[in-house]
Amino acid sequence: MRHLILFAVLCVSACSTTPQTQRDIYADVLDETLRQARGAASPVTPYKIAAGDDVLAQRATPSSEVVGEVYHWVHTSDYTDIETRLRKEIPHTTRRLYNPKDGVRVKYVGTGDVYYWSAASGQLRRGTWDIQSGKFGPQICETFYGVTTCLNTVEQLSGVGRIDMRKGDVFGLARGGRPTVGDDGLPRWGG
Repeated sequence: MRHLILFAVLCVSACSTTPQTQRDIYADVLDETLRQARGAASPVTPYKIAAGDDVLAQRATPSSEVVGEVYHWVHTSDYTDIETRLRKEIPHTTRRLYNPKDGVRVKYVGTGDVYYWSAASGQLRRGTWDIQSGKFGPQICETFYGVTTCLNTVEQLSGVGRIDMRKGDVFGLARGGRPTVGDDGLPRWGG
């Protein structure tokens, strides 16, 4: 349910507000989520949301122009064009991700495999991905432990939740590698 609320807030803010207002709305949603997740006695994390100044949340929130352009393109393109773009842009990439529920993660998408590494737990998960038909066209679906989750195409192509991205398996997740976390709380890309 929280993902649905966050997505709705992002869509509304991406289409109808200024960048400063977007940060404020996003920060309020994340702040409430963190308060609920932490409880009263939980320690403060380095990703505390305060007055819209959370650097990771801001970096993981694309501009309304980017989201708007991708939204328009997805909703005016045919199935084949969208599928072709997904197959071109998604495989063989490593992303550093952030969201309030999962914190900082690294994701590597191979040809048919997908790997997630969590900074909070240090756990590496391996799953599979493919493109399936959805209500609004093709979408990326990931399967972990027999459970399939389909991802929002507009979010995937516009970079919602993505801090940054590089080509290839930068951290060696497909070979069991684990990233090294820097002082800023982010996995280091290395030299």
